[in-house]
Amino acid sequence: LCVFGGLTIFVMAFVAVWCESIAGYYECKDCGHRHKPSYFKVLFAIHVGLSRKLRCPKCNKKNYHKKVYSADAE
Repeated sequence: LCVFGGLTIFVMAFVAVWCESIAGYYECKDCGHRHKPSYFKVLFAIHVGLSRKLRCPKCNKKNYHKKVYSADAE
């Protein structure tokens, strides 16, 4: 029973990261560019809340990108 419960939690953690990666965009703190990184970049990125340390494809700087849910700049 413990193995089944542990395996379920382990698999659902990957599903939760997948859902987060396909919903919305990540916004660069420096240039404001919004982009959608690949699943593996989101999976292995250090995160604090909904911000993840990613490399911006536009300015090529690495910083914490904030999660936003629309593609147009506000």
